[in-house]
Amino acid sequence: MARFQFAVLIAACVQSTLITADRDSPSCVESRAEFDAALALVSSLETQIEQARQNVVAKGLQVRSCAFEDNTNATERGSGAARRSDEHDEFSCISAKWKSHNAIIKCSTFGDKSNAIEVADAGGWTHAYQEISVDSDATYTISGEFFGLAIGECDGSAAVKWCSPSVVVCPGSYNGDYYNTGGCLVGLAPNGKDAWEPFKTTFTATSSTVTVYINQESTTYSSVVDNLRIKLLQECLSMHAPFASLFVTGYGRDGWAW
Repeated sequence: MARFQFAVLIAACVQSTLITADRDSPSCVESRAEFDAALALVSSLETQIEQARQNVVAKGLQVRSCAFEDNTNATERGSGAARRSDEHDEFSCISAKWKSHNAIIKCSTFGDKSNAIEVADAGGWTHAYQEISVDSDATYTISGEFFGLAIGECDGSAAVKWCSPSVVVCPGSYNGDYYNTGGCLVGLAPNGKDAWEPFKTTFTATSSTVTVYINQESTTYSSVVDNLRIKLLQECLSMHAPFASLFVTGYGRDGWAW
């Protein structure tokens, strides 16, 4: 980065000279040779950036101009507990991938939404869960909507967010004692009740598998969730090349272009 900054400072100085000073004698460089060296350095860095961009594309990622975007191009992992993709959309109420512990999972209607996931009580520490495959060290968004049936229906003794409803994401495969173990990546619950309440946050995977839990606390109130999604945050490169090229048009390899 220091080499790039040096080259751009030299080139920017020359560009400024074109506007404000003697075009034949840029004061910011002692010689044309010095500027030629800066020009060569910028060109070399442009080549390196382009190679890095191609490497990213080769891995199946799209390159954007440093704005994080949701990438929804799915890729298959093959055998394993779950499909690895840039968007995990297998969280519908009818998904056969849901597993449960002391829970009844069903499709229900709340508010103006049908086929919401309802996790109803069937014993102690009720929860539904899915294991999904992710890229370790990659950052994901998790989003969806809660429909709270009560306010503050939570168990503060748990080491994770344990409410009716709450969504928790923990690293690794399913752990039947996760509510005592803790160390999870996400813990979300609604603030209100009797209305759909959206949620969205990010987490960075620390392993190649995470487990998504929908917890249920009350013997009276079910946990209700809809539109649960997990998406990979878009990779991006800081594309310096277009910026640098602005400064190399004043002087070419055959001499000053003005």
